Amino acid sequence: MQEPLPGFADDAGSSLPETGPSRPAAPRRRPTPVLPFPVRSAHAPGETSSGPVQASDYDTVRPGLLRVAIRLAELVGVLFYLGVASLIDWLLYGRGPRQPSDPSRELLLIARRAGRLRRVLQRLGGTFVKVGQQMSIRTDVFHPIYCRELERLLDSGEPIPIAYVRQVLERQAGKPLAATFAEFDDEPVGRASIACVYKAQLLTGEVVAVKIRRPNIKRHFQTDLAALGWVLRTAEFLTILRPRVSLTFRTELEMILMEEVDFHLEMRYQELFRRYFKKRKKLNTTAPKVFFDLCGPDVLVSEFVTGVWMKDLMDGVESGDPCYREELRAQDIDPKRVAKQLIRASHYGFFECPFFHGDPHPGNILVQPGNRVVMVDFGACGVFAERERIQLAQMHYYQSQEDVGGMVQCVIQLMEPLPPIDVDELRRRLENEWWKGFYGIKSRHAGWQERTSFRLWTALFREVRRFHIPLPLNVLRMIRATLLYDSVAARIYPRIDVFKEYRKYFDGYARHVQRQMQASFLRQLLCGPDPANYVRLRRFFDVGDLLLKRIQIFLRKPVPDFAALVSKGYDVMMIGIKWATLSSALTVVAIGVEVGIALLNQIPVKQVGNDLRNGKVNSTVFFVWLVLLLLVAAKYIHQMWFRLSEKDDVGNGPSRL
Repeated sequence: MQEPLPGFADDAGSSLPETGPSRPAAPRRRPTPVLPFPVRSAHAPGETSSGPVQASDYDTVRPGLLRVAIRLAELVGVLFYLGVASLIDWLLYGRGPRQPSDPSRELLLIARRAGRLRRVLQRLGGTFVKVGQQMSIRTDVFHPIYCRELERLLDSGEPIPIAYVRQVLERQAGKPLAATFAEFDDEPVGRASIACVYKAQLLTGEVVAVKIRRPNIKRHFQTDLAALGWVLRTAEFLTILRPRVSLTFRTELEMILMEEVDFHLEMRYQELFRRYFKKRKKLNTTAPKVFFDLCGPDVLVSEFVTGVWMKDLMDGVESGDPCYREELRAQDIDPKRVAKQLIRASHYGFFECPFFHGDPHPGNILVQPGNRVVMVDFGACGVFAERERIQLAQMHYYQSQEDVGGMVQCVIQLMEPLPPIDVDELRRRLENEWWKGFYGIKSRHAGWQERTSFRLWTALFREVRRFHIPLPLNVLRMIRATLLYDSVAARIYPRIDVFKEYRKYFDGYARHVQRQMQASFLRQLLCGPDPANYVRLRRFFDVGDLLLKRIQIFLRKPVPDFAALVSKGYDVMMIGIKWATLSSALTVVAIGVEVGIALLNQIPVKQVGNDLRNGKVNSTVFFVWLVLLLLVAAKYIHQMWFRLSEKDDVGNGPSRL
């Protein structure tokens, strides 16, 4: 195994695992222990850095107008470059003779534009790298070629000046760096767009990963978001984009960026993940320990974890090297067991844990001896409402029962509220595609690519693009997490059956609930009802009292005067008749005027009739007729509204106490 990165080395997001044919495995990297690291310090031990300490930009700071204008001008220039380059490609690129086996010109153009877009976003940096990563998972909006190209946006940020790093650490601790760390490596082991990660050792001897947020990163994000918002809204105003099509994207992007720069939120996610999974020991999954006393708005310090990174495990398993499998057995690591633990841990995150890890790519999964799985980088997590949890659980239940129609119905309900579409057509198309994916998962001779949920979710993305359905952010995160969990598990154990693993998870969950219910019943049988049950009983009585009051109020209301209602209906009907009569009269007068004008111009009557049937009328007459019809409609609609809103005198009607 190569020297592992710390738990927070990759916060820039990563691409989806390959789902096509297996590529040749990388050279095998043998597991080796972590060696002590040298101290490369810009200052002598105990010496503080010079210069003023920069204040944290953790609080909300709105970007200046000049800064936004400069960034906006840069974006306009980039858009102009992309437009001109795309036009030149359309005129010249790929028009020569091609072999029948060559891809179509349309695919060549898309691939060329996707590569250009990736390079532009990488050059813009910061926010726009995040934009590209967000676009790479929006296969419901963008073409798959764009998504695959944008997945290449890697963790390649510039290092943070070490003087700033030391200032931040000393400001957070309130003392010199040497008073907190016995050793500190000035060379970052991870360089992301939001933060850099450094390896250090505490005075107590514990090796930690120190994540430092980039200076002014929040201000940069807010500036870019403001400039990007102006560009997208202008494109919608000019109808270059469909109106309001970018609203969901901009909202989700801002939410994701603000979450990822919020170290306090990431620290809480990591703490709660570790605590909740500790309750389910059979899942054998955890997260690095957080050192809360050393954390702050710009600093996150956690345990430096070691083991076999999942990307190395996948390469070793796919290489088929028997020596590598022997090394894994020596460390008590079984790929089959790890794959099953990953799937069951994902179900626990979706259905029982308050949140789920939204980015479980191979670079964020570490396997330790004894098949212990360690999840890192909690910058992107998803949260489900109770309604969504119920729908997702029902979908997995239908999945375990091999009921594809029920699965499709549940996933459609997860996407609600839906825009005005043909829901029956959407359901029919999804069922047809999902049955094909289901056959691949159930087949014993299918490759690992077919034994995941990839085909199911790809079909869903294709249909939501066709019907222009925006997916909710948490549903999108769930789908991406499911794809990653399934793909990683299938690559290290190609014969895995995700349906079967859900049934095993559900059986374990049912036994857990059974034990809880039995213990609660025995305790209440011996010691009396729990205080919480008395609270529920009191709430039941309160609801009963409220229901009785509502019934009393309803019974004391006067009986409706149906004669008055009939009178209102009669009056509305008469107003409608007057409206229709006057509109018909105006139409007859307009036709007469049109005929009279035609006769004055010595046009034959037969031709006048043909012109009227074909809608060829005098524009002035038509305009006057239309205005008069609108005025008449407004008049009688107001009369109907006034009559319906009048209160009827029910004093003469029957009444009840």
